[in-house]
Amino acid sequence: EYDAYTTQELIDEASTLPIHQFDQDIPPGKVLDVGYGMGALVLYYASQGREVHALDYYPHVEIMLRKRLAIEPYRDVVSFSLSSMPDGILPQEEFAIISVCNLLHFFDFGTAQIIVDRLSQILISGGWLITKNHHKSHLYSNNPAILGPEQRYKHFFSKDEMERLFFKKVFAEKYIE
Repeated sequence: EYDAYTTQELIDEASTLPIHQFDQDIPPGKVLDVGYGMGALVLYYASQGREVHALDYYPHVEIMLRKRLAIEPYRDVVSFSLSSMPDGILPQEEFAIISVCNLLHFFDFGTAQIIVDRLSQILISGGWLITKNHHKSHLYSNNPAILGPEQRYKHFFSKDEMERLFFKKVFAEKYIE
């Protein structure tokens, strides 16, 4: 599936996320993409000139993204590390944008809460933590007994859980589509 998309197609896909209407409001600084998957947001932000740190659990994902980046002029603004969540090692720096778009739905609410708490410690003031939420219509949402196509549990976060996870803590603004 990874090779089915060109780099430009991944960048174009990432550029359509509704959150980008607020890009002008995001302070300057580095981007951390935790659980970056195919790397669409890594590629998008790197192509926009931001320094990006890509963190994932799977070495093969890093190998594939490094291969894709090798021919890109912005390849030097991307750094990598391997780690697991919720207890893995995080970079020892601060970020203006932290993406968990391909991560939180693989954890139950309590574990997601631990991850968000840890990540908020390295998010600069005024920075953005970006996530996507799977829809409750997924037949395997919120049921650990039924695994999705990737053979992994996926959690659907209710609006109340999203409020508790983010907005009643240190997060001043919210965007829910």
